[in-house]
Amino acid sequence: LPRSAKRRRWRCEQPSMVLMVEALSSSVARFVKYPHFVDGSPLACLSTCCRLLQSSESSVQLAAYHTLVKLIPALVELDMKESENNVALSCQHVDKTLIFTQTIIETILSGLSFGDTCIVEPFTDSYTYVRCYLLLWSALLEMCTQACSQLRALYTTWLKVPSDQKYLEKPKMYADVICTETNWEIEEYLTVFMKTVFCLMPEVVLHGGVATQRTTQYFSKPPQLDKGVWGSDRLAQLSCWVFACGLRRLPAAIRQWWNEADHKVYTLVEHVTSTYVSPDLCAEEMRAIQLQEKKFDNMTVHVMGTAKEVYAVYTVEESRMELVIELAHNHPLGLVKVKSGQRMVSTTQTRQWLLQITIFLTHQNGSIWDALELWKNNLDKRFEGVEECYICFAILHSVSHQLPKQSCPTCRKKFHSHCLYKWFTTSNKSTCPICRNLF
Repeated sequence: LPRSAKRRRWRCEQPSMVLMVEALSSSVARFVKYPHFVDGSPLACLSTCCRLLQSSESSVQLAAYHTLVKLIPALVELDMKESENNVALSCQHVDKTLIFTQTIIETILSGLSFGDTCIVEPFTDSYTYVRCYLLLWSALLEMCTQACSQLRALYTTWLKVPSDQKYLEKPKMYADVICTETNWEIEEYLTVFMKTVFCLMPEVVLHGGVATQRTTQYFSKPPQLDKGVWGSDRLAQLSCWVFACGLRRLPAAIRQWWNEADHKVYTLVEHVTSTYVSPDLCAEEMRAIQLQEKKFDNMTVHVMGTAKEVYAVYTVEESRMELVIELAHNHPLGLVKVKSGQRMVSTTQTRQWLLQITIFLTHQNGSIWDALELWKNNLDKRFEGVEECYICFAILHSVSHQLPKQSCPTCRKKFHSHCLYKWFTTSNKSTCPICRNLF
């Protein structure tokens, strides 16, 4: 019998077993915490979860997923230690399962173009592997969420460049479908991921035009990953949610992929992102800044949610420097605009800092708040330990906004150029205002 027929017969003959497994899945999701369910190492448990994710029983599959999610904090902690020793990351232990399911999905979608709608019927082998693939990606993106920026960069690199393994043993169920070696060359994980989630999205999302409350919730509200009837609609909603999570956790990688896509794919991805995902992501960024409890002595931050802008002001005495960060309408696909208003350092230095912030936000998956802290730290270092001018008794000149640079060769005290010039002209002397020696 095919697996789908065996599954239906098992559910009919073993109803008590089905209920028990469903209850186990629900309990794991709600109550169990690591390490109470692990006897051996986290990696051994990870391998078991990956194997059970391929189960044809939805209850077993979901229980494995919930267990894997509970395991993520331990895996991230382990990767933090192992990354310093150049040891394989825990996500690399997912390679075999990810490549296996990805190859099957490539076969399922082989006759479809990017954006063509694919409805996967429940209680089929295709449904089992597609759900396994999406759940696995959901767990990997959760790992990126809990990882620090350095570790997240390693995860991103792994997702963009698969392991050296290029071919995999053919699944028996697809042995008659796949017969050429070229079909088994493994594509970049992210490329297959993007095509998969877009082919699984509902037709109304891809080509429906205006967003509705229902379609918007596909991307903003997490799907119920618990017991119950899983149909095609539920799988479509899961694909929308996983895509939104990908934009949250891997914006730089998806942006790079999007910029290299052909025009048709480029336009479709931008439409879906700007219509359903960007408004929520922009609101989350603004809300995260507003909820920040950390206060700065010399920097104030203002949020203009409607304009999708963040306005920061850094003050030193009576001088101020301004920074404006503006999110694009298709954030995070579009580039973040970073501008400087009033400034109190040189134009060259200002441009260097703006470029650093732009690179941080564009290529390093940085948040706006982290960018503001980076900007403030640069300014703090710039003015740290700087003595005030001994003529005007200020660090920054009130007109030129320059630091004291002119140093007396005798006492080593520093003065603003404008202040020193005014001292020489009014006193009719070329002596130091402090030590009275010739300057």
